[in-house]
Amino acid sequence: MIALISNTTSRYLSRVIFIGCLLLTGPVRSEVIHEHLGNGLVVSAEYLQSDNRRSPILILHGFLQTRDFFTVRRLADALKDAGYPVLLPNLSLGIDHRRQSLACDKMHRYPLAFCDKYTTTPGNYLSYLVLRQPRTLNTIVGLERKPSIILGSKDIRLGAEWKPRLQALKADIFEIEGANHFFDHTHEFDLFDTIEQLL
Repeated sequence: MIALISNTTSRYLSRVIFIGCLLLTGPVRSEVIHEHLGNGLVVSAEYLQSDNRRSPILILHGFLQTRDFFTVRRLADALKDAGYPVLLPNLSLGIDHRRQSLACDKMHRYPLAFCDKYTTTPGNYLSYLVLRQPRTLNTIVGLERKPSIILGSKDIRLGAEWKPRLQALKADIFEIEGANHFFDHTHEFDLFDTIEQLL
């Protein structure tokens, strides 16, 4: 999954990654980091330190979720237990100290295709339209190294045309049989196993 993010979010992630790198040198086990942005919002990230010195992993949740979304949290805990330090930021979506998931019927800056109905402003809807499949595929074309992409075979949120288009770009596709978009239930173990093999 490729996320195209705003300049504010990009600056926030840069700070969180820098702070996370600083934490790698100390004895910290787990810590929530708060960052005050220039626009007045306070955002946060959680850092989970491991006993090993493996490369740190950044896990970024989906737009309406938080770092505590069950798939994200379980994946982070499993990677930590496997020896990887993990950094889990929360996207603010314009909400100060955001800690909760958002429902489709709330006012959004970023309307999402899987919501049957969503409330947003005309300007925000038009900005969302540029995040369509062609832009994502063009972004993949521009990468120096082709990505590894994990899909669920029962994911109904992505159209059937995604997999062949990604394969045509020579992306490494790993498909988990029976998994949906969220890789929930027993499929989270297959997701973790696949990610661990890729690492």
